[in-house]
Amino acid sequence: ANDIETHPGPILSDVCTKILSTNINSISAHQGTRFSELKHVVERLSCNVICICEAGKAVDIDQYEIKGFHKPLYPDIPEHGRGIMVYIKSYIADVLRNDLSNQNEIVWVELVINHKRILLGSCYNCPSLISKEQIHSFNSRLKSTLQKIRSENRYDMALINGDFNAKGKLFYD
Repeated sequence: ANDIETHPGPILSDVCTKILSTNINSISAHQGTRFSELKHVVERLSCNVICICEAGKAVDIDQYEIKGFHKPLYPDIPEHGRGIMVYIKSYIADVLRNDLSNQNEIVWVELVINHKRILLGSCYNCPSLISKEQIHSFNSRLKSTLQKIRSENRYDMALINGDFNAKGKLFYD
């Protein structure tokens, strides 16, 4: 129940786990050329995990599968959202943590790699959320989620990546 099986995950000896994080600004744009380019980059870099911001709304994920990866995780997005997709190599055990979403556009995924339990968050913060209140709300929800993750004390590592659109002093107040 919302836990990873006991399989230790892949052993990637002498190889680092490669995580690609990108903002694609619509995976289906330009008659699919962005997706084709993404596949070439993933192949060239030998990525194990791909985190995509601004994948688009109402994407038919069956059209965007990548050989050697699980079907992409593409959870429901908030009204103002732009869509996040996460691809994970087919030999890596993963569990989507919907319970951590709390209205921010963040996809949280548990992974097991080299006997290590990893929590990966991929985030997109819409640049139109520019008022002090909106930024404060985003930061508060993110802080609350990170505190929950820390209190669970079940991961060897937690990573968060994405496009935070953290421009200006307001974001850091």
